[in-house]
Amino acid sequence: MRTEDAESAQRHFANKIEAIARLGGGVAHQFNNLLTAILGTADLVLADPKLAPAVRADLNDIREAAQRAAAITRQLLAFSGSQSVSFRPIDVNELLTQLEPMLKHVVPNNVSLKMRLDSSGLVEADPIRVEQVVLSVVLNAVDAMAQGGSVTVTTQDVNAIPSSETQQGRAGAFTEIVVADTGYGMDDFARARLFEPFFSTKDTQGGGIGLGLASVYGTMQQLDGGVVIESLLGAGTRVRLFLPRAKAAVDAEMTAGPSATSGDGEMVPSEVILVVEDEPAVRAPICRQLRNLGYFVLEANNGEDALLVMQEYHSPIHLVITDVMMPEMNGAELVSLLRDWYPHMRVLFISGYSEQYLEARGGTVQGSAFMAKPFSLDDLKHRVREMLDVGWQKM
Repeated sequence: MRTEDAESAQRHFANKIEAIARLGGGVAHQFNNLLTAILGTADLVLADPKLAPAVRADLNDIREAAQRAAAITRQLLAFSGSQSVSFRPIDVNELLTQLEPMLKHVVPNNVSLKMRLDSSGLVEADPIRVEQVVLSVVLNAVDAMAQGGSVTVTTQDVNAIPSSETQQGRAGAFTEIVVADTGYGMDDFARARLFEPFFSTKDTQGGGIGLGLASVYGTMQQLDGGVVIESLLGAGTRVRLFLPRAKAAVDAEMTAGPSATSGDGEMVPSEVILVVEDEPAVRAPICRQLRNLGYFVLEANNGEDALLVMQEYHSPIHLVITDVMMPEMNGAELVSLLRDWYPHMRVLFISGYSEQYLEARGGTVQGSAFMAKPFSLDDLKHRVREMLDVGWQKM
């Protein structure tokens, strides 16, 4: 009976978190559209050399605030499992050794940091996401030790993820990273809600917004691993992170994305770009920037509108920049139709969702590139030039 109760509680937790994650991912996607519009418009105005210094300063403040907001959406996407990840074999011990100087920088003088790295071999993961998770957990540990203490980071190879209140156990080959602190720990109420977004045990003044452990949970799920937190009030906390070991057959040499150096975006009036985006506030600065760079730009507000535009325009197009999730016809469906007419055109998908999330739902096509919103117009300029110069095709 006790086992049945535990399994029921795990299912209830998983269903609750999945529902919140879907909501958070959708909110982040819409928010990324708004941030892309804000950043794009600010970039366009800031490019004016005659801009008054006071106005330039105000715009830079707006841009900085938008970038901070973008960081919050990245945490929401991590929690929802919609953040982009790039799997490859990595040495956890080497990664943590390289991360140690940064960890020591964020740990105050009254907290000691110790490492004991005993794992062997490689794990299959995204090194950037693993670094973010470890850094987030260490920062949480530091916040729990206002009077000082110690943080110990250890690694070891294990054969299973243990069962907990929030997930079922799972056998397999894993590397475990443990971050243990001597802080004040958590009570039963906090432990029951620690993975919920916007729940925080910190003071509201200067504290977090409650996305730290939520994003850790989402990232570890996305990495096909797990996280178990053991904590008692007054007795510290142990955060146990589990990453799948790399298969022996995996080649450590992974195919990279585009490697050529992008050009400077000089005037190239002979190159034609079709921009398809259903959010006018996002589409307008993109098209304006591309026209400022000298490209011939066609624009459409959805897939059906794009087909009508192309019926009236009978010359070749060199690049399609299209949003993915649009009403009536998504970006992948549009590209499939356009390639019947222009088989050699290049494709750049843009979206507030991650590439992995979209691929799982058939939202992208082979031979295309991807840019996650929000992005700066300068990033867009270089990516467009890069694609037109080298025509990168994803493997």
